[in-house]
Amino acid sequence: MSNPRVFSYIRFSTGEQALGDSERRQVDDAKQWAKRRGLALDESLPLRDRGLSGYHGTHRKKGKLGRFLRLVEAGGLEGSILLVENIDRLGREGPAKMLQNIIFKLWEHGVTLQTLSPEETYEPGCDGEAKFIALLIYLQRAYEESQRKSRLITTAREQERKAARDEKKILTRRCPAWLTVTPEGRFAEIKEATATIRMMFNSRFKGIGFGTIEAKLNESSAWQRPNGWRTSYIKKIITNPAVIGIYQPHSRTSGERVPIGDPIPDYYPEIVSPDLFYAVQAKRADDRNKGGRAGKATNLMRHMARCAYCGGPMACIDKGAKGGRSLVCDSARRRVKEKGRMRCRQRHWVRYDESETLLLENCQELRPHQVLPDPDEQANRCEALRQSIRAKETELSNVEKKIANFMDQIGETKDRTMRQRYEQQIKDLDSRKVVLASAKADADRELVAAESSLQSFKRWQQNLASLRKSLGQVEVRMKLQAHLRELIDKVEVFPIGDGNPFKPSAIDETGGTGLMFFGTDCVPVADGKRFCDYVSKRRRTKEGRFLRVFFKTMPELPLDLVPDGSLASGLRLTRPHLDVVDAWDVVEPAFAPLWADFLKNSRG
Repeated sequence: MSNPRVFSYIRFSTGEQALGDSERRQVDDAKQWAKRRGLALDESLPLRDRGLSGYHGTHRKKGKLGRFLRLVEAGGLEGSILLVENIDRLGREGPAKMLQNIIFKLWEHGVTLQTLSPEETYEPGCDGEAKFIALLIYLQRAYEESQRKSRLITTAREQERKAARDEKKILTRRCPAWLTVTPEGRFAEIKEATATIRMMFNSRFKGIGFGTIEAKLNESSAWQRPNGWRTSYIKKIITNPAVIGIYQPHSRTSGERVPIGDPIPDYYPEIVSPDLFYAVQAKRADDRNKGGRAGKATNLMRHMARCAYCGGPMACIDKGAKGGRSLVCDSARRRVKEKGRMRCRQRHWVRYDESETLLLENCQELRPHQVLPDPDEQANRCEALRQSIRAKETELSNVEKKIANFMDQIGETKDRTMRQRYEQQIKDLDSRKVVLASAKADADRELVAAESSLQSFKRWQQNLASLRKSLGQVEVRMKLQAHLRELIDKVEVFPIGDGNPFKPSAIDETGGTGLMFFGTDCVPVADGKRFCDYVSKRRRTKEGRFLRVFFKTMPELPLDLVPDGSLASGLRLTRPHLDVVDAWDVVEPAFAPLWADFLKNSRG
C-alpha cells in the first residue's frame, strides 16, 4: 500500500507572529513528525494562512484552508493526512462550528486529522472513542481562551479610546499622510501637505472637477505623492473626516475593516473648516446622479438642458466656425428607437450662445460676483455664509439619520444598558440639532443682510457683464456651471414652440364693438382671429423657440424665457431676486410688424 499524502497546514493571525518564530517552528515540527514516520510532506498545495483569524473563521472562508476543504469535497484526497501543530491552528470558532465545518468534512471524505501537540491521530470513525472527548475539550478550551483574550483586548482598547477622547492621548503613531508625530507624542501638520489639501477642498467647492484638480496637483503642488496624484486618492481625502479632526476607530471583522465605537472629535489637528468640509460633501451628494466628466465646461447647461418634446437630454453640437454650437435632442440626433418607434422626431436645433445668454441674463438668483475670478470682500463674506449654511444643512441631515438609526436599535435590543446608551445618544443628538438649527438661522439672516448691500440691479448687470468677459477661462466656466446647477433643476428647450395657439394677454374682443383689440391697436374680429391663426402657425417653427426654466427655489412655477427675435410669449428679468415686486416684464410678439406681414401675406 502506498504511503498517504501528508499536507501540513500552518496559520498565525498577527503580524507580530510573522516577525517572530511561529511559522518556522510549525514548519520544522511538521518535517520532523513526517521524518519519524517515514513520510514526505506534499508541497503541491502550500497551506499557509498568514495573518488570518481563526476566531472569526476568516481562514476557512477566504484562506488556504478553505481552498483545501473545497478540494477535499471535490474528491481525490481520500486517505490523506492533514497535519497541524495543535487544534488551535485549525480554528477557534467553538466546538459546534469546528466539527461541522472542518473536522466532519475531513472525515466524511476519508481525510485524517493529525495534531502534534498533543501528538494524536483523529481518523475517520474515531468519534466513538475517548480521544474524541478529549478533542471536544481542546476545542472548547481554545474557544474560551479566544473569548477571554477578545474581552481583554476589547476592554483595553475601550480604555485607550476613552483616554484619547478625554485626555487627547494618541492611540497609535499611525496617522494621515498630511500629519506626523512629534517626539513628544503629538500630531503636527506637514505644511506643504495641509496647504495642498485646503486648495483641493476650495477647488472642489467652486465646482472644479477632479480631473482638473489632479492635473493641477501633479503640475504644481508642493506636496507630491510617490506615484503622482490620482483622482481616487483625491476623492479619498475629500471624504475623510480626519481633515476636520475626527478619528473613527475600526476593527477587523471577517477580514473587513468596520467602524467600532463613536468617532473621536478633535483627535487630529483640524486642517479644513467643518463648514467647508460639509459644504463639499453636500455638493458631492448633489453631483452624485449627474455622471460624466465636466471637461472644460463648454456647455454650461450640461445635465440641465432637456428636450421639451421627449424629456431626453439635449446634446451640444459644434457646427464649425460658420454654424457655431447648437443644442439638439440627443435621442432624435442618434435616432434612438423605443419599442420599434423613434423616441423623438424633433431634430430641430437652437443656437447654444443665444440660449446661454438668455439663461444668464434671466437667472434671477445668479450671483456673478461670486463666480468672478477676483470677488471682493463682501462677495467673499456672502460665499462664506452660504458655505456655512450648506454645511449646517448637511450636518443636520446626518444627525437626523443617526437619530433614526438609534431609534431602530432601541426597538431591536432587549438589553437595558444598551437601550439607555442609545437614549442618551439620541438626547445628545437632539441637543446638537438645536445648536445647528440656531446657527443656520443666524447665518440665513446674515446672508440676507449681506446680499442686500450687494444686489442692486445695475451692479448685478455690471457683474454679469464682467463674468461673461471671463468665460474664456476654464475654471470660471466650471465654477459657473456648478453654480447654475445649484440654482436650476432643469431647462426644457422648445426649438419650435409648444404648439399652443397664440392668445396675447392684451387681446380684448368684448363689448360688442365687432373689433378685436391688441393693446391700443384694434382690427375687425374676423381679421383678428385669422391673424392669431397666422401667428400661431409661425410659432410652430423656429420663430417660436423659447426656454422653460425650472428653478429649484420654485419648481412648481417654471418661467418661460424668450430670446430676441422669437414670437413666443414669456418673461424677462428686470430686477434681481431680492426685489421681488415687479421683478419680471411680460414679453410678447410686437403687433405692428406682425400685422404688416399678415396683411402682405393675405394680399399675396
